[in-house]
Amino acid sequence: MKRWSLMGLVLLLALLIGQTAWADLVFAKYFGSGQSRGMVLYFGAWVVLLVIPVLNRYLRVAAFYSLIFLLSRGFSRITDEQDPLRMVSSVESGLSLGLKIALPLLGLALIFKGAERGLRGLGFLSKKATEEEIAEALNASLKQGEDLEAFGERLAALGVKKSASQPWLEKYKARTAARAEIAESL
Repeated sequence: MKRWSLMGLVLLLALLIGQTAWADLVFAKYFGSGQSRGMVLYFGAWVVLLVIPVLNRYLRVAAFYSLIFLLSRGFSRITDEQDPLRMVSSVESGLSLGLKIALPLLGLALIFKGAERGLRGLGFLSKKATEEEIAEALNASLKQGEDLEAFGERLAALGVKKSASQPWLEKYKARTAARAEIAESL
């Protein structure tokens, strides 16, 4: 088994155990009240789902995997109990719980984003253009009918070095020449 898949399984198991222990500790006060802790988890998870697109890649994955367990646990409670009064009393607590989870996640996302921008500004994290990005730029330039200089500027904007852009410029010349031959033969 590959190392990353084994680490993913370990992380998934840790999230499952952590979510169950966390839910049991946090919701111990709801045992005697009219609220269902599964429903509170369910409504809280929906609030956090609204925040997921704003999070960075790593936080998004961790939040999504933990929310799957929260949603499934709450959905099983809702479908089992079918008690509208209990559900209504759980909505408010669920929404406040969702905000209590979402706000620290947003704070962490802002801290990570700021650190990433700072490190990129200092030159520690540089983004190297991939082959797919360069190929997309080539196709976009061909569709727009740009000349060779405009394509070269597009490559420079992507951060491709002069030595690495030379083969792509040759491809662009060949493709524009082939396009001109096809247009001439028609």
